[in-house]
Amino acid sequence: MKALMGNIAKQIRKDTKGRIELQKFVGSGEDSRIIKLSNGKSYVITSEKRTTEDEKESENAA
Repeated sequence: MKALMGNIAKQIRKDTKGRIELQKFVGSGEDSRIIKLSNGKSYVITSEKRTTEDEKESENAA
């Protein structure tokens, strides 16, 4: 749940539609879901823990 403290998570929690969708996701037990905010932005969230290999790939892509 550490990721729920990030900047994007703050945006999702402040948005009414995003907060409702996030609550549904947490209660559903799904691995991932696309959350769409009231302003039209969409975010893919996942409950899977990132591995160091995933982190290296994202750093190399930046």
